[in-house]
Amino acid sequence: MLTTNQQQRNPTAQERAILSALASGSSRRETATHTGLTVRAIATILERLRDRHAPTLPALIALAVKLEWISVPIWTMQTETPTPPPSRRRTCTPPRTASKALLDQM
Repeated sequence: MLTTNQQQRNPTAQERAILSALASGSSRRETATHTGLTVRAIATILERLRDRHAPTLPALIALAVKLEWISVPIWTMQTETPTPPPSRRRTCTPPRTASKALLDQM
């Protein structure tokens, strides 16, 4: 949390890049490789951001999107009206009877 001499500030470009990569589904290792940082550095930056802004990573990402620090593409697929699944009810079938040709062979 913030002490009395600290002020809440917006994330740096590097912090926003890390948040954006994680929000897009990258792992911390992938984010570290992409940004040229170590995984531990990513963890430290995230810890600092969580202390400053939100207690969890999902809450931090939601806040970053809400305050427009990052933008996350949202993919939606629009289809026609969905067709209902086929009925799973069993239908009653009449009992099988032996055919006349089979009976004649006996």
